[in-house]
Amino acid sequence: MLSRAAAYLLAACLLTCLATAPGCQQARKFSGVRTAVSNPAPESPEGIVHQVIQSAMTAEEEAGWSRFRALLHSKQLQSPSSERNWRTMNYSTLRRKVKLYLEDDTSPTYQLCYTEEPRAGAVKVFIANEKNPDNCTPCQLEQDPAAGNAWRIMLCSI
Repeated sequence: MLSRAAAYLLAACLLTCLATAPGCQQARKFSGVRTAVSNPAPESPEGIVHQVIQSAMTAEEEAGWSRFRALLHSKQLQSPSSERNWRTMNYSTLRRKVKLYLEDDTSPTYQLCYTEEPRAGAVKVFIANEKNPDNCTPCQLEQDPAAGNAWRIMLCSI
């Protein structure tokens, strides 16, 4: 039988694994473990989501849109109607709701719930949403050959 201290230590080790090991995403999903993302690698999927949030927090809307547009996958910019939808619907909604995803309203730090890799070259990043804390919000990124295979936004519900 484990002592209380040993049980706490074992639980802390397990939570550390869940928070950091890439193979533990399913466990993270079901455990509710979340990680604050404040300074991610800029070209990582988490870094792109961080930049999306920064674009929505930009005081001048047109400057923010320019930053956001640069993060979109080239497939999303192939038609004028698709770009217009991103500008008038998705980006406007993101600007209006961005504070729901922030740890603190003055910083682009967000809570990463978990990630999924639906196929090679695609990843879904799920982030915490204070309006619906039991359901994390997805943002799907794909590698974009037109951007040197950098991660770019394909679908985004934030």
